[in-house]
Order: sequence, then structure tokens, then C-alpha cells
Amino acid sequence: MDGSLDSVDLEEGRRQLGATGESWERKTRTRMRRVPDANVRRVRPLYVYVIYYCFICVYLASAWLEATDGYLAVSVLRDGLVNDHLAVAAGQVPRLATAGFVCDSPLELFMQLATLLTVGAEAEALLGHSLFWAVYWLCNLAGSLADAVGSELPVTYGPANAAAGVVGALVAFYVRNWALEERIDSEREAARAERRATVAASLGPSSTTASRDGAESDGGGTPLSSRDGDGTGSSSRSAGSSSSSKMEEAEAEVELLPFWSIKLSARMSATARGALNVLGSLVVASQGLLEFGDASRSASWLGLIAAFWTGGLLTFFAGPHYEVQVERLPTPAQAAAAKAAAAAAAAAAAPEGAGPSASTSAVAGTAAEGGGGSGSKAAAAAAAAMSRAVAWSAKQQPAKADADGLRVVDICPPARRPGVLFGAVGVLAAGIGAWLAYMGVDM
Repeated sequence: MDGSLDSVDLEEGRRQLGATGESWERKTRTRMRRVPDANVRRVRPLYVYVIYYCFICVYLASAWLEATDGYLAVSVLRDGLVNDHLAVAAGQVPRLATAGFVCDSPLELFMQLATLLTVGAEAEALLGHSLFWAVYWLCNLAGSLADAVGSELPVTYGPANAAAGVVGALVAFYVRNWALEERIDSEREAARAERRATVAASLGPSSTTASRDGAESDGGGTPLSSRDGDGTGSSSRSAGSSSSSKMEEAEAEVELLPFWSIKLSARMSATARGALNVLGSLVVASQGLLEFGDASRSASWLGLIAAFWTGGLLTFFAGPHYEVQVERLPTPAQAAAAKAAAAAAAAAAAPEGAGPSASTSAVAGTAAEGGGGSGSKAAAAAAAAMSRAVAWSAKQQPAKADADGLRVVDICPPARRPGVLFGAVGVLAAGIGAWLAYMGVDM
């Protein structure tokens, strides 16, 4: 939707303002809100369900073997999949990958499936399909390798390493895009204040009161235009920035001693509350990983920490890094000047374009007469190639700005992600090779 304010819109606004006394900008804003607001790019989870059904298939195969051939057959199957450290040191490297799909009990299977459908789905929606797939497998392999190298347990298995890596990826994503929603909200408020001031200045002084009422109905205390009546964009911009800089504060309770219910109430901004929530989540996640590693019979804290940091580092360096960009809407004078310049350029180019077009058509007719059917086939092929190129370039274009002129753009260089991922694969392969060479395995 074009956000420019031309003369037709202004005349319609003056007519509506004179007839009903209602703000034309308020109706325009209601109509423009149908456009999706700018936000981070999210995809529909896909590989989460692939991994989900892999777990179910492995567990059902184990249950089927136990029901038909007995417990011994199930033991043989599981022994061939788990991360037996002596077997890995002997050269059975695929165990590092297959150990993550072995579940010891229905409760462990249920916990893993629940983790996939919640944390895993959120991670894939934010990171994208390919990056999530790479992070999941690299974290699983890194945790298994850390278990094989330094764990005190002789055998490790289970999906805990991959789950820890996904949690680390989510933490790194939110750290990388710190306070993104607050930046979007502040830029949106500033853009709307500037647009309201532009509309009020274009419609005249009589629309200031109605526009101010529309702004107050939206929940903002900042006037739609300057109090002095100048109606400039700089005053509205300063008002929007001042209102956005003073983040809305609220009472927040911090529980100091949970067992004695001792709490501390303090006024915190949205940024402080977000930081407190992230720090609390990190403490709880770290404590949970350590306690699980100490109490589990199938996973160690060393593998969990290695997988967590692998997912965090991969996402921090190769994950999405969003930036809020603002497209300023043109004023009516700028829009009219742009239209006049475009019309003048088109009028000036029309007489000059007759000669080249005639010569081009003559050359094309001569080529068609000489080439016959081959010329038409070549032209059709060129047109098809051009259409494919246009379609591809359209897919590669950045996201369009929303009704407020905001665009959330991923500024991570496209060449960095494959470089980081291939580098991580190389480091992991070098680590596996060094471990096998240290154990004396001939490669």
C-alpha cells in the first residue's frame, strides 16, 4: 500500500473533516493496519517433525523387537546405536550420531517429544530450516564427542545433548537480537507521530484537535502535532523520541528467597525486566543441565555443556541479526514534485524514443526474415530466461515496508553462514580425527 499523500487524498480528507468533524488520518490508519506489521522472519517448522517421527520409529522398532524376539534382540539393537566410548575409540564413529535417538523409557521419549514440539519448533521458526538442521546435528555430534573424550560414564545415549544445543541456540538468538521488539515499538510510535503531524499540517489548523483526539484514543499521551501550531515533523519526531526514550515502567516483584517468600518490589523499565527474565532463565537452564548431567545414567554434564555452547556460538555468529529500518513517507509537496518530475521525464523521453524504437523494430524485422523459425525460438528462449531471472530477483528482494514504513532486515552477510557452518564441520571432523589418532586407530 502506497503511503504517499497526494492531492486527492487531501481533498477527500478536507471533505470528510468538514462534513463529520472526524479525523481522516484515523480512518486511514485503521485501513493501513490490515497490512502485517514488520517483525522477525518466521518459518513453519519442518525438520522438527522429521526428527519427531525418527524418535517414534526407533522406539516402536525397539518395542516391536521386544514383543516378538525378546529383550535380547532389543539389547543388541540398542548396543549398536548407543555411544559406547570404547567402540567409538575403536573407529565406530557413526555411534556419535545414532546415540541421540535412543530413549531408555517412555518418560524420556515423552520429554524429548515435548521439548521438540515447544523449544525445537520455536528455534526452527526463528532460525530457519537449514540453520536449525545444522545446529541440531552439530550440537548432537559435539556433545557425543565430548562424552566419548572426557565422560566418566562408559556408555552415553539419549537426546539430552541435542536439546541442550537447541536451548543454547535460542539463548544466543535473543542475546543477538537484544531489545528488538522495543526498538520496533519505539520506531513505530515515532513514525505514526510524524505521519499524524504531516496529515494535520496538510489539512490545516482545524484538524489539530481532531488529530490530537485520535492520538489520545490510541493510548499515547503525546500530541499529534506541536503545541505551538507549527506542525513540523521535527517537533513530532522529538516528541516521539522523548516518549519512546521514557520506557513504560511498572512494578516488578523479584523473589529473593523462594523458600521464605521474601520478595522485593521495584519499578523497572521494560529493558530491565527483559534482562532480569533472561538472566533468570539462564540460571535455571544452567542449573537444570548440571543437575540432569549429575543424576542421569545416560548423559553427562560435559556433553551437555559442550552441546549448549556449540548451539550458542553457531547461532550467535551464523544466526539472524535483525535491524530496524525506517522509510520516511514523502510529504505532499515531495510527492507532487516527484510526480511532476516523472511526468516531465516521460514527456521528454517520448519524442526521442521514436527513432531508436523504429530502428530496433526494423532490425528485429530483418533478423526475423533472415532467421526464420530459429529466430523465434531464440526469442522465446530469451523471454523465458528473462522471466525466470525476474522471478528469481523478486524472490531475493528484501521484505517490503509495512504501513508505518518499518522494515526488519537480517543484516547477517549471506556468505557468513555457510562459512561458519562449514568451519564448524571442519573443526568437528578434525576433533574426531585427532581423537581417533590419539587412540591409535588406523584411518
